[in-house]
Amino acid sequence: EQYSKNILVEAVDLRGFIDADLDKKVETIKEYDLYCYWMFKSTDAIENYNTAKKLKIKYPKSIHVAGGTHVEMMPEESANFFDAIIIGPGEYSFKKVVDDIQQNNLQKIYQQEWKEVPFRDTPFPRRDFLPKDHVVNNNLFNAYGGALSTMVYFSRGCHYRCGFCTLNVPGELQIRSPEMVKSEIKYLKENYNVQAILLKDEIAIHPNEKHSTPLLEAIGESDIIWRGQGTSQVSYDQLKLAYDSGCKEMAVGVETLDGNVMKIINKGWQTEKQILEFVSNAKKIGIKIKMCLIFGLPGEKDNIAEKTIEFIEKNDIDYVNVSGFAPMPGSPIFKDLKRYG
Repeated sequence: EQYSKNILVEAVDLRGFIDADLDKKVETIKEYDLYCYWMFKSTDAIENYNTAKKLKIKYPKSIHVAGGTHVEMMPEESANFFDAIIIGPGEYSFKKVVDDIQQNNLQKIYQQEWKEVPFRDTPFPRRDFLPKDHVVNNNLFNAYGGALSTMVYFSRGCHYRCGFCTLNVPGELQIRSPEMVKSEIKYLKENYNVQAILLKDEIAIHPNEKHSTPLLEAIGESDIIWRGQGTSQVSYDQLKLAYDSGCKEMAVGVETLDGNVMKIINKGWQTEKQILEFVSNAKKIGIKIKMCLIFGLPGEKDNIAEKTIEFIEKNDIDYVNVSGFAPMPGSPIFKDLKRYG
């Protein structure tokens, strides 16, 4: 608010543009003193490195600052492409960047501990800077009547340590307060007529009912339908409360049906029996299941594809999302390739 009278802010949405189309879009970006980049995944990083390079040539006096999961995982690499990087939460660090630029005192690295900025009462992001059709659409819930929908985060981080993953940043699950959840849904309903939400949280339902119950109850009180992702480590009671709160579908990170591979990738807490129980409970309650799988993980047997197809057909899984394994920069496997074979 203190900047609103003398600083012009614009959000440039580059989602959906690739290759030549992205180059053309970057050419239309106007000149600003400061450009900020959010690098969630490594593929985002490549695009942002190139965008920053082009804008720096076009506007030599401009300053470029980046934060996000890839920066957290690969700070030294990221620092080569930007005037400054942000490690940890950005809520206060980005403000500090603006203050330091005004005082001609920009630092190379801005770092803050995640625990110093708890997500519980962090204000939810307003979407006012984006065109309405970049905020809501009817596509996310095609399978459920095409309700007008958008994406939200009601938590950040993950307490699991899967060997292939970089998205457990921070390394714990920080959940918004029920009041903040209800406020964001109310804002989306009143300003965008939102009828459905896709939770982008890494873990939509915390395995501990003490943490999951207040969140699910808050969503339920807001009269909206939703879908999200999580793990098979969720009880019948939690799934029932999720269904009652409006949950239509859960994407579950099964990743593999090979018990030995589960141990190798640090998912030894999951078993095929547990997956079967989760699927059975979801079917009894009426929540559709999207099974997320990764093929090519260390330790897989030659028959993994056949075994997986048999499981999917036998248990009548609603949807399947298949990925090929890649050692993502910053993941445990990336850091120790030899140990993982």
